[in-house]
Amino acid sequence: MSLPRQLRAHRARPLPWLVAGTGVAALLFVIGLHAAADDRAWVDRSLRVEAEVGAGYRGGGEIPVVYHHPVTDQEIEVTVSPFSSGFGSDPGDVLALDVDPDDPERVALAGDRVPWVEVGYIAPWIVIPLLAYLARRWTVRRTLRFVGDDTTAFAMLGAIAPRSPFRGRRPVLHLYALDAGPGAPSLCSVRVAATAGGPVAGPAFPVEVKGVPRPLGRVAARARAGAEGGEGGVLWPTGRAAPHGPWPRPDRVVDVVPPTPADRPAPAGGGRAPFVVRWRGAAEALVIPLGVFGATVALGAVVTAFTLTNAAAYDVPVEWEDTVGEVVDRDPGAYAVTVEYDGAGGEQRASVPVEFAEDYTVGRRYPIEVDPDDPAHVRVTREVYDAAEPIVTGWLPAAVAGGVLVGHLRRWRRVRALDRTGPWWKTEAWSRPGGQGLLGDRADGYVRACLPRARPVQSSWPVATVVAGCPEPGEVVMVVDEAGDRYPVVRPLGVPDRAVVGIADGPGPAVAKARG
Repeated sequence: MSLPRQLRAHRARPLPWLVAGTGVAALLFVIGLHAAADDRAWVDRSLRVEAEVGAGYRGGGEIPVVYHHPVTDQEIEVTVSPFSSGFGSDPGDVLALDVDPDDPERVALAGDRVPWVEVGYIAPWIVIPLLAYLARRWTVRRTLRFVGDDTTAFAMLGAIAPRSPFRGRRPVLHLYALDAGPGAPSLCSVRVAATAGGPVAGPAFPVEVKGVPRPLGRVAARARAGAEGGEGGVLWPTGRAAPHGPWPRPDRVVDVVPPTPADRPAPAGGGRAPFVVRWRGAAEALVIPLGVFGATVALGAVVTAFTLTNAAAYDVPVEWEDTVGEVVDRDPGAYAVTVEYDGAGGEQRASVPVEFAEDYTVGRRYPIEVDPDDPAHVRVTREVYDAAEPIVTGWLPAAVAGGVLVGHLRRWRRVRALDRTGPWWKTEAWSRPGGQGLLGDRADGYVRACLPRARPVQSSWPVATVVAGCPEPGEVVMVVDEAGDRYPVVRPLGVPDRAVVGIADGPGPAVAKARG
């Protein structure tokens, strides 16, 4: 049995997450290489000192140490987190430390280096989505074999429940005993990748079921053929029956009515190449995601230009004087600390802007740089303008918007291809209060899918339309109205909510015809 398109789409659903996880892993890998290279470059300019393990150390990955900083001439108490050495130390032991001459709080055990690659931190971003994809492939292959085997099928009733806060776009098929009365709870429910033309959020319909219809059991259902003939369609399950809340059996029971085939409609105005005629259709299909992507690219460019300009302005001229200042106050809200130092005119005090004031300890001395022409203009030597982080952060929205746009363009191309090659079906479209647009047969209360938006239908009266593609939840289609105007539905069709239950009383003409 060949793999149906709905199952192929279901199988490929983890692939975007795998691609995104691979991108994140690649970014983390590059960042890790940069951090390791920076750590090794830092060792070349660090100072080697001796430190004593603090009295409170009882083992673990954080070792309290006390050492004398040679630049600030002050005893410093800090905590060092080694990567591979120093874990067997005891209180009072003497350790060799590499310390930063400009930052008394940046220390490392001598010989302990940042690893080039942290596999345990990077691998999950690839391994988890890869396992999800492989598990999905295995599940789909098993489902295909299960549906195609010679297991005996038995008759039941099925109903596709409406959307709820716990059920999204994916249809949920509920199964009932054949003799279950209206309002009876379902025996089990399973998410399906295709509805096989069955009514959505409406009447029940006969199905042939394989497997064990109970929670966590394996089941597969085929819609029973109606008076129109044919073999019926398979409602492809996407997993085992899940413990969804029971959905009462609808009052009505109808046969599955396949959509009526239609000829390819001519475009509005008689053009040769069908395209989106109205601006609103084009805006919903392409202009909005393209605009969002363009806005995020512009944001990334502005952030990059602003960051590089500030980084160039932050460079300290070589003629500034190096000295040591003591932090006497800090203001986290203003991102500033107050330092005291000995200047040309005696003791000076200045407010210094910093990235994080919480990283400074009151009473501790730090190397600083003073403008000889303005003693109040002071910078902390360890403060280096970080241009990489804001630039990467500024471009992340563009990366996300680009990924969304790629998926949107793929669906757009599929909609255009469906409009050229079909298949085409006659349907009706109408809207419900609150802007919910529906596809199906209005008079019969036979709903096939929910439009992502009420467009192109603004009226509660049914509008005759032709749909290129499969009018089922999870599909993308091109909707053509009576005037020949085309409306691309690039967002997948969904499952209607509870408001459409019971939209028509009694069977309509199409259902009566299907019953024969």
